[in-house]
Amino acid sequence: MRKFLYLIILGILFVFPASAFAQSDLKLANVSVQLWPEYDQPSMLVITDFEVPAITALPVSVTFRIPKDANLIAVATYSADGALTNAIFEGPKDDGYPPRWPAANNSH
Repeated sequence: MRKFLYLIILGILFVFPASAFAQSDLKLANVSVQLWPEYDQPSMLVITDFEVPAITALPVSVTFRIPKDANLIAVATYSADGALTNAIFEGPKDDGYPPRWPAANNSH
């Protein structure tokens, strides 16, 4: 009877293994999108400002989807003193999937 019980427990462990998860998707604490139409061109400036939650372990990589024909000019982060500084980023890929850049070491 005891061996049978051990076999049942062992079987349950194999049927319901312990789950191992990769890093979960990042959920943003705050997002602001500004759309600024150009006066003399059909293009538009899109400014996306976001904040990661304070409990997020930094640095973290953030990815945004942008259209293939979008012209990504700059990415900025807040420095420790609150000033905007240029951030290093990878430009858009051929598949239309976007740039990646590390979030700053502070959330502002």
